Amino acid sequence: MKKDLPNPPKPDSGRCVVIKDNEKFDCHPEEDPNQEKCERRGCCWSPKNTIYNKTKNTPLDTPYCYYPVNYGGYNFSASTSTYVRTFKSPYPNDITELKLSVAHRTANCMNIRITPNYPLPVRYESPFPMIMEQTVDSEQSNLKYSMNKDIFGFKVFHKDGSIIFDMAPNSGFIYADQFLQISSNMPKNSTLYGIGERRGNLRIDTKVWQNFVLFNADQPPAENMNLYGSHPFYLVKDESIQNPHYYGVWMLNSNAIEIIVQPNPAITIRTLGGILDFYIFSGPTPESILQEYHKLIGLPHMPPLWALGFHLCRYGTKTLNKTKEIFLRNKNAGIPIDVQWNDLDYMEANNDFTYDKNSFKDLANFIHELHDQGVKWVPLVDIGISGSEANGTYPPYDLGVNMDIFVKNYTGGIFIGKVWNGKSTVWPDFSHKNVLVYWQKLFQDFHNELSFDGIWLDMNEPSNFYNGAENGCPDTNLENPPYLPRVNGGMLRYKTFCMTAKHEYSDHYNLHNVYGALEVYNTYRALRSLGPNRPFIISRSSFSGLGHYAGHWSGDVFSTWHDLKRTVSEMLSFSLFGIPLMGADICGFNWNTTVELCARWYQLGAFYPFSRTHNTDDAIAQDPTALGDKVLNAAKKSLLTRYSLISYLYTLFYRANQNGSTVARPLFVEFHDDKSTYGLDEQFLWGPSLMIIPVLDEGKSKVNGYLPKGIWYDFYSGVSLQSGGEFLEFNAALDSQIPLLLRGGRIITTQKPELTTSLTIKNPIKIMVGLSEIQTAIGEVYFDDGVTFSGNGSLFSIDIKNGVLNVSILEYNYKNIPKVNEIVILGKTEPVSSVIVNEKNVTTFNYDSTLKVLKIVDLNADISNLLVSYH
Repeated sequence: MKKDLPNPPKPDSGRCVVIKDNEKFDCHPEEDPNQEKCERRGCCWSPKNTIYNKTKNTPLDTPYCYYPVNYGGYNFSASTSTYVRTFKSPYPNDITELKLSVAHRTANCMNIRITPNYPLPVRYESPFPMIMEQTVDSEQSNLKYSMNKDIFGFKVFHKDGSIIFDMAPNSGFIYADQFLQISSNMPKNSTLYGIGERRGNLRIDTKVWQNFVLFNADQPPAENMNLYGSHPFYLVKDESIQNPHYYGVWMLNSNAIEIIVQPNPAITIRTLGGILDFYIFSGPTPESILQEYHKLIGLPHMPPLWALGFHLCRYGTKTLNKTKEIFLRNKNAGIPIDVQWNDLDYMEANNDFTYDKNSFKDLANFIHELHDQGVKWVPLVDIGISGSEANGTYPPYDLGVNMDIFVKNYTGGIFIGKVWNGKSTVWPDFSHKNVLVYWQKLFQDFHNELSFDGIWLDMNEPSNFYNGAENGCPDTNLENPPYLPRVNGGMLRYKTFCMTAKHEYSDHYNLHNVYGALEVYNTYRALRSLGPNRPFIISRSSFSGLGHYAGHWSGDVFSTWHDLKRTVSEMLSFSLFGIPLMGADICGFNWNTTVELCARWYQLGAFYPFSRTHNTDDAIAQDPTALGDKVLNAAKKSLLTRYSLISYLYTLFYRANQNGSTVARPLFVEFHDDKSTYGLDEQFLWGPSLMIIPVLDEGKSKVNGYLPKGIWYDFYSGVSLQSGGEFLEFNAALDSQIPLLLRGGRIITTQKPELTTSLTIKNPIKIMVGLSEIQTAIGEVYFDDGVTFSGNGSLFSIDIKNGVLNVSILEYNYKNIPKVNEIVILGKTEPVSSVIVNEKNVTTFNYDSTLKVLKIVDLNADISNLLVSYH
């Protein structure tokens, strides 16, 4: 429904001068505003300088053109929950009537949708992720939020009355065909996280103006760039009230998105299409918010056990013999390896679902040899299919043409671009109703040739060596929208498809950000059809909900100290986004590493949830054996420590899969009442129990780490540290291991490390206890077969109080669990004279009165039937 609208009224000066700089919302986000353009929009003009050259490279600051008080644009009827446009916006094709719909999904989660108030034409909505319907009675007394409506729209409040989402009346609410904008004031004392994928600190500075663009791109991680993934989710701690709480906001929208943070503080969200579809979460802790969010978008998948081992890869390994050489020299050096990867090199002419029958002629036999050693093989699969092979010689192209499942161009022919293939590239339409049949056929046939164990999906933003098609893209409003965010290259089609490319579901303009996620979803289903084992997929492109099917690596990072440091905040951000299986290329992908940098990177990378070394073909080798003893020793020590903790790490992934908990955990998530943790992103936790403090600066032999209040224990020595909530200095020489500390009050399990996870997990269990100040501790451990979806796992809780260690059975389906052979209790303050295990006195114990450590050995006990008392 359309109607002619008047121009916006010119504001009087009184509605302009009362607005403080930090409260000014940008009315002219395009380049080069001036007074005439500004006032034509009904906005205020107040330049700080006589010359104002606003370009995409200019850092954001107070806008010269801003909305006046009570700008309006829509009148909102609270009784009917409808908006009616009152004057023209600056953008074409205003949606003149809107409907506000509210659904209460849970007591902590509400869904707010703003959509056209007429049935046709239907607005595009993202097909991914698939959100399950769920509502609760809006009158329930336990709702943790409430909503008020007024003439300008709505406000969402926490149950204590503090603001969660506040449509600011001077922010310019706009809902045009290709420009949707909504803003919210945040609480004055807000701590902000999320918004990705981006390079930067984990905590977003709300005291400065910042711009974030979410538009998937083949862009090595760098500040102020749109990167490989899009995650329009943010998490806020509101400290402006007596009892601080957290809230989260996620917008389900796959169009290009721009998010502005300004120091009011306030947040503005702009998108170039779709609808405004918000999910708002309220809760007492960040973990409760994240669990609610992860359940909504899809709980993280449970990876196979072997996926948590060490992965070996290198681009430029041109022959099978070279692959074997690198693998064997690392294995023979005692490096634990669970997965051997191959990049493009193994393919014939860089074409998916092929392998080079000359340079890699015995690849199938090599894979069987790996399997005999308990090692898996993962190949690269690029998203593009060669479009220039001779008829009948390349089944992936021929079958795709016959099934008509390739992305189309503007005129209806197959869209043709270029990536690594020899002459041209075409791409499957992963929204097509028949694409799964096509994709399953390719993977089944490929698996029959090469028995791969997982798949590495690259270039799926999607990347393209052309800016659109080889001969350009048509001049339409999709290619040249009325507003262009600060995207890389200054165009939406930069290094990707024409926006006018056609998918069955919609134009690429709408589907771009979820194209890679749809590929992952179809790959996951294709791999499920191969057998009972859990799929293992690592994807470069990402979108909200990807973690339900796959993991992610941070792409083409550089071999620099800055990149090393930034990989920590990137990893922690993805834990917020529900993608815990995440890591960076150890030692960096681009450029040459150094001995010290690579050694430090292995020490950190051993604690990435996804731990893989990989680098480019034009740099020096950097596998653990390539750079001498300093790197080899650092890698070996750290990776063996990782393997010793594999049952604990696997349990963390089980917990994430069950309730959405984080694995690599930011300190603020665990210690949410400790303000000193809010900005920390150079150290992290594994779950609630282990603190990892890497060395991230060149030339350092010591490192400062923050320990929240309580007792902490050195993982290697058992020495206790009492912290009042302070930074402490730790020795961390290059030839030692980085600080690893067990939290007081926590229990973990360890095992003697072997060269694969499958061997390690069979070794006897050591229960490692860090007692709290009151001599108590808790923990849990999970076991299953490590590969299938059987659901037949066993989960045990372990607790200590009053000198008694007790194991409780929560689930007991999997029985092939190694014996408990040792218990180490750190922080036992009183001497021990007797130990009773399952009602029998044992003498195989030792109490160290200096370290306050009790060791009980030679137990050979079933964890399912274990009761230990010590006095």
